Amino acid sequence: MNRSLKILVFLMSWLFLSVPAVAEKLTTSPNLTSYRFVYADTYPPLSHGNGPDVQGLLPDIVNQVVERVMGIPVAHRGEVWPRAQRFVKTGKAFAFITSPNPDRLSYAYQSEQSVLTLPIRFFTFKGSAAEKAVKSGQQVEQLKEFRFCRANADGWSERYLNAREIRHVVPRTYESCLKMMERDRVDIIVHSEDVIVSLAKRLGIEGSLIAHPKIVPESPNFHLLVSKKDPNALTFLSQFDKAFKAYKLTKGYANLLKNYGYSYSMNTDR
Repeated sequence: MNRSLKILVFLMSWLFLSVPAVAEKLTTSPNLTSYRFVYADTYPPLSHGNGPDVQGLLPDIVNQVVERVMGIPVAHRGEVWPRAQRFVKTGKAFAFITSPNPDRLSYAYQSEQSVLTLPIRFFTFKGSAAEKAVKSGQQVEQLKEFRFCRANADGWSERYLNAREIRHVVPRTYESCLKMMERDRVDIIVHSEDVIVSLAKRLGIEGSLIAHPKIVPESPNFHLLVSKKDPNALTFLSQFDKAFKAYKLTKGYANLLKNYGYSYSMNTDR
């Protein structure tokens, strides 16, 4: 085989082997395939349901902004929250809507627009010693004698409680926290009113639950986070920010929040 023929064979082989890698990269483009979003499977009214059956406020916002306004087809999936985060970290899913923290920002980019604010309150059972202590206006650091509960992989609550050196139990979900509270195994939950009240209604214990009126000042903003594994992430985020900024001023957005009974204004960035 002469030198020219060897070069030709080498170039043809290189081109053949390169095609799958190029195709794989292109299929991550939102212009060529459904953009994959993942959600917590037990977080009503924001998201609930397993696999493609996930429903809630967050999937509906994504449908309105990404599909209808941006014109990009989406695929939704509900997963156990630690697994959902791994999906975005590894690129198995492209995006989720949650509060940014250092760990998540190590593998995902953050939108400029906040999608919603999650109002955080203290929850106790009626007639409990914890209810009296919280109502008396004691600072959270003065409540260490009580048993706190947070769900696994809730990064905000973990940081909030650990920063104040408050010991707490960590079941998988906030539904489990409420069941433990009903059985007098925990005293206080510090989390979103909409999520906790929705779960309490599902369990039939909303009449026994007290949502204390003061909103925790550190209540987090939720943003769209897009996996760094997606080569189009920054372009997608730029398009999303423009689309959402316009959408949140519409009556459609206000009506969507109203339909879910969401209790807190989300039209401001802070």
